Amino acid sequence: MFKKKLQQFTLKQTLLIIIPIITSLGFLFLSYTYYHVQHKQAFQNRIDVQAQLMHSIKNDVYETFKLRDYLEVKKTLSSYNENYSGQMLVLDERNDIIASNVENIQNIFSTVQKWIRQEKVKQKFKGESFSHFIVFQEPLFDRETETYFGTLISFFDSSLFGFQNSILKYKLILLGIIFFIVQTIIIVLLSNKIFSPLEDMLSQLSEEDDPEKIIQKLKNEKNTETKDVLKLSSQLSKYYAKNITDITLGKLTAQLAHDLRNPLNILKTYISLDQKECDNELFAEMKQASIRAEQRMGSMVSELLDFSRTKKLSFSHFSLAKSLQEISYEVISSLQNQKHISLNMEKVDVDTYITADKLKIERVLTNILVNAAQAISHEGKITIHTKQKQHYTIVSLSDSGCGIKPEHLDSIFDSTFTFGKKNGLGLGLSYCKNVIEAHGGKIEVQSKAQQGTTFIITLPTQTEFNCI
Repeated sequence: MFKKKLQQFTLKQTLLIIIPIITSLGFLFLSYTYYHVQHKQAFQNRIDVQAQLMHSIKNDVYETFKLRDYLEVKKTLSSYNENYSGQMLVLDERNDIIASNVENIQNIFSTVQKWIRQEKVKQKFKGESFSHFIVFQEPLFDRETETYFGTLISFFDSSLFGFQNSILKYKLILLGIIFFIVQTIIIVLLSNKIFSPLEDMLSQLSEEDDPEKIIQKLKNEKNTETKDVLKLSSQLSKYYAKNITDITLGKLTAQLAHDLRNPLNILKTYISLDQKECDNELFAEMKQASIRAEQRMGSMVSELLDFSRTKKLSFSHFSLAKSLQEISYEVISSLQNQKHISLNMEKVDVDTYITADKLKIERVLTNILVNAAQAISHEGKITIHTKQKQHYTIVSLSDSGCGIKPEHLDSIFDSTFTFGKKNGLGLGLSYCKNVIEAHGGKIEVQSKAQQGTTFIITLPTQTEFNCI
């Protein structure tokens, strides 16, 4: 099998096929760009000429039209060639056609009427696209009496306009063919001189079916470059194999250690409560919060056990509004003895339901809300909004904390980037981004230093089954 692959592959064949194709495509792209620019410039020049011509024709018909000498107006317009001047029309104040340089006016009469219905005939002269026509119009207006008594209109059929310098197009095609032939010849000459030794080596190696024997032959090569490449490849393979596992395990361990603090704080608060001195309703709420915290910790431990394999999301249909309410209460309650934080959820739609992995989404929300609470020094506010937009649910979580410096905004979702607790951000944001993107959504951040931070999460209302 390995022998056949080596026999089928040569560097020369690869270069002879790929490089000419890539460079020729690049040449064609540049040629098309140049052709397009030239075509656009020529078209603009034609429009400029038409604009000047309109002013000239207006001066010719203005006085005769003002005197209601319609025969003279018709005579003046008929003197202008349709192919050069475009299709010229003069309308009176009732938008009736008085004169034209077109023999069969009915061919464009419907187009004129459409243009008139748009009520643009009294505007100042300009070129404007209408269907496949470029329309020019100039009102016939007496400034002394401030009387509008007609309009001069010119239609230029853009579909009939071709690139004037068509010879250039054929020159570019011819140059492309010549360029392809010349570079192919150059590559053939270079490949015979440079790559023939490598092809000879591959030919000898193709006689071996055992990959280990092939590697041994390469090691016995006297060619210094071959030995250097083998040595570097071996070092990189060992380094990658060792470090990729260390990096993955290190990131996951640090992330879980960071996230476990949140539910542990809730359990700590619950355990420290004295049921005799505590309100029964508050005690019951803290008990439920502790149960949910234990479930999230269980989910984290399961993730640690499953980190070596890809695991599908576990989808369910649940109330996002209820989860937001429960999590925000848990976060603020766990810090109630340290800070005074008010919560604004007035714009949270109670009917907001999504289909997603509930435990992972709640973990994301917990991370962001804990970051928000930590970003508030002593007293502040957390605001939560939700809204539906087409097939997506958008959650906005804002705090009035210390904010994030602009130079840090592009890096906060990187698991290798962190800065102090003062800004309330940590490794959890990397996990948040992965979870949201696995659901087919996105997470964005907006922040200004000393003014607060807003995280915007966009989730599909119905999520496909993706993997983290």
